[in-house]
Amino acid sequence: MTDVKLALSPGRAAPLTPYLILNFVFIFVPRLFVAIPIHLIWHYLLNRRNSPLVQVIGRPWYADIPVQLVRYLFARGTAAQMRILFDRTRSYKLAHMKPEFKGKKEWLSYVKVNGTAGRWTAPPGTKRYDDEVVLYYVHGGGFVMDTGGDAQVWAIQLAKEMNIKRNVQFSVFSLDYRLAPDYKYPSQLIETLAGYHYLVNTLKISEDKICVCGDSAGGNLIAAFLLHLARPNPIISVPESLGPTPRQPGSTLLISPWVKLVTTSVSSKAHELFDYIETDSSAGAVLDYLGAPHPENKTFNPSWNPYHFFVPPSPAPHASMLPVKGAKASVAGAEGTGIELLRSPYINPSMCDEVEWLKDAFPGEGRTMVMWGGKEIFCDDVVEFAEKLASAGVNPVKVCKPLGVHDWILFDLSVPGVYITKSKGPDSKRSWGLEQLGDFLQDTAMRVRKASRAEKASTSSEVGTDADDGTPSVEGSTVLDQSVLSAGSVGDSVVIVDPNEA
Repeated sequence: MTDVKLALSPGRAAPLTPYLILNFVFIFVPRLFVAIPIHLIWHYLLNRRNSPLVQVIGRPWYADIPVQLVRYLFARGTAAQMRILFDRTRSYKLAHMKPEFKGKKEWLSYVKVNGTAGRWTAPPGTKRYDDEVVLYYVHGGGFVMDTGGDAQVWAIQLAKEMNIKRNVQFSVFSLDYRLAPDYKYPSQLIETLAGYHYLVNTLKISEDKICVCGDSAGGNLIAAFLLHLARPNPIISVPESLGPTPRQPGSTLLISPWVKLVTTSVSSKAHELFDYIETDSSAGAVLDYLGAPHPENKTFNPSWNPYHFFVPPSPAPHASMLPVKGAKASVAGAEGTGIELLRSPYINPSMCDEVEWLKDAFPGEGRTMVMWGGKEIFCDDVVEFAEKLASAGVNPVKVCKPLGVHDWILFDLSVPGVYITKSKGPDSKRSWGLEQLGDFLQDTAMRVRKASRAEKASTSSEVGTDADDGTPSVEGSTVLDQSVLSAGSVGDSVVIVDPNEA
C-alpha cells in the first residue's frame, strides 16, 4: 500500500544552499580545530582538578569531542546545516559499516508503506507475524534531523540480545517520518499513527506484542501518540483504507523523552556542559515543529561573527514562549497556531495533568519504562513526568544512569568511550542499559506467551484436547521484577527502580 496519501501539513522548505554550505565550513572548521582543542586543554590538562567534566563525569577526553561538536552544531546550525552530518542516507550507511553489522547486513530491510517509510532490523527467514515482541521505534533529532543512524548499532545489538541470547523472536521497526521545518505538526504524529496501522492492520501483529519506543523528540511523539490513542485528536488521522485504529500497545519505552518543549528547570542549565544539547538553541527546533515564525533577529540565521566560535548566537525568545506554562490545555483539534500550540498535550505532553487521561494512555502494571540520564538537561523534566505517571497509577519502570547524559543508552553503544564515567557501579559496563532494556522486553514476551497459553488452553478445553503451545524456553533468563532491577546507592550510579516512588 505505497500509494496511500496522508493529509500532512507542509511547512517551510529547508534547502541546503551554497551559502549555507560555506557558512557551515566557516563555523565548523574553526570549532573543530581551534575551539575544541582549547576546550580539551583547559578541562583535561590545565584545569583538570577543578573541571566538572573530569571530576564529576569522568568522561575520557576523546569521548568529549563528539559531544562538543554535536552541541555546537545544534546551537549554531540551521536544520539544513545539521543534516550535513545527520544525513538520512549517509548516516545510516556509515552506521552499517561498523563491526556490529559484520555478517548481519541481511538483518536489515527498508519498506515504504501507508504513505510513510521505515526500516526493519530482524533475523532473516523470520516472519513478523510470528514475532513475540516488535519494537516500534521513533527516532529523535529535535524534529528537524534524523539521528536514527546513531541508533542503528543499538537496534542491531538489541535484536541480537533478544533473539540469540534470550531466545525471544524479536524485531525493530524504525519509522522514517518527515522532518520539520519541511513538514510541521501534526504531520509527524500522523505518520506515527500510519506506521502503527501498518504493523497491526497490514502485518496482523497483535498490539500486545508491540512496544512503542521513542528517544528525545521521538519520545515526545510516542507520548503524544499514546495520548491520542486514549483521546483521539481529529486532526491526527489517517485514511479509512488503512483500517480501524488499533488499541493501546502492549508496552512503552521512553528514552530521554522531550516531554517539556520549553523548560527553565535547574538541570536545563546546570547540565549543559555535560550534554549533547542545550536548552536555548532547542527553541529553534520547537518553532520549526510548530510551524511558528522565527523572531526577527539573528538567533536562527547563519552568523559570520567570529565571536560565535565560542559563544552561541543570542538565545531563543523563551520569554514569549514561557507564558504557556500552567495555561489550560487547549481543546483537541482547536489548539490554535504558532506558540499557542504549546498548550496542547498532543505537542507538549507535560501539559497533560489529567490523571485519568494519563492512566488510560500509558500501559500500566510495569509495562511502561522511562530511561534518562542523571546529567542530561532534560533530567528534571523527565523525572517530573515519570512521577506524574506514577501518581496516575501507571507505575512506570524507571531507569536512570546518574552520570549519563541525553540518550545515553543509544550513544553508549555507538560513540567510543562515552559510556565511561567515574561510576564504579553496574552501569560502568557498556552493555548495562541494553541488559535493563532486555529484561523489560523479555517481560513483554512472557506476557505474550502467558496469554497464548491461556488462549490455547481455553480452546483445547472446548474441544477436549491437550494444550501445548510448544513455546521454547528462555534458558538462563528470568521475568523482569518491576520493583527491583538492581540495587545500590545513587553514589554507586545505579538504577532508579521503585515504580511506587512518589
